[in-house]
Amino acid sequence: MLVRSATRVDPELLRGSAVHTVGTATVGTDHIHCSALRAADIRILSAPGCNARAVAEYTLAALCMLAQRLHLELAGMRAGIIGCGRIGGRVAEWLGLLGVECICNDPPLAARHPDRRFAPLAEALAADIVSLHVPYTEVGPYATRQLVGRRQLQQLRPGAILINTARGGIIDDTALLERLQHTDLHTILDVWQGEPMINQELLSRTTLATPHIAGYSRRGRERATQMLYQQLCGEPPAAAPEHTRPLPKPSGQSPLADTIINACELQTITAAMRALARPGEVAARYTRLRKQYPLRREFPEYHLDWDTDALPLSQLGFADPADQV
Repeated sequence: MLVRSATRVDPELLRGSAVHTVGTATVGTDHIHCSALRAADIRILSAPGCNARAVAEYTLAALCMLAQRLHLELAGMRAGIIGCGRIGGRVAEWLGLLGVECICNDPPLAARHPDRRFAPLAEALAADIVSLHVPYTEVGPYATRQLVGRRQLQQLRPGAILINTARGGIIDDTALLERLQHTDLHTILDVWQGEPMINQELLSRTTLATPHIAGYSRRGRERATQMLYQQLCGEPPAAAPEHTRPLPKPSGQSPLADTIINACELQTITAAMRALARPGEVAARYTRLRKQYPLRREFPEYHLDWDTDALPLSQLGFADPADQV
């Protein structure tokens, strides 16, 4: 059985079937009852890292959009990156290219790499930007359920930017709403507790909102399918030809930020998300909005026909015109 995140797989679904392997073309497996399936000797496959680039690109673009809206300069700011694996590590690297100093917090990674410096959570929370990139777990020494609760939210400085592209339950919604009612905290939320029945009051107070589409890219979805294929068949699928498209030079005063924003094309989806704060069938409208979101292209699928020597766009993955197919 091969699924994506919308299908919940549990013993009830599989009762009486001959299924011996469940593969999900997603990073997370929280829609799969893993312990019960393993107890029944059912193999579980997933695609870790398939959308890491897409989520990192979203984080960068959303930050650039918010900075322009608030008339902020990202260069010179400090960012607390909570979770520094495939996504968080890339976000930290890319923010460094934009002149942002990154403070990395990742206790599991720190335990595996004692020679590397990782900051305590309180230090990461004290930054100008706090970006969450941890898996959702409820048990164990590194459980992340409500990792950012009332006490942690009080540690965020006034005017800080909080970004969550991980899972909704990592932040305590009730405490976040309290904090948003009394401070000028700015939030970028792509994930929501209780999806698709999201908290409309929290949505109305969120600075920039999207319907869990940070990892939705064409290449990310292809990558997930290819990873499952390789695990099932023992060899990679035949490579398809890749084509890049030109991305025009932006006309604004911030060509680096504008190029990142234009490549991710988040403006339309953020405007549509805002309409969900109105009364109505929020769950159905949220689900429809997420399903209808067109898969976006990743940075390497664009080539730039203008002089970019003064900008770190090649380091972000944008293709050189000479490399276009």
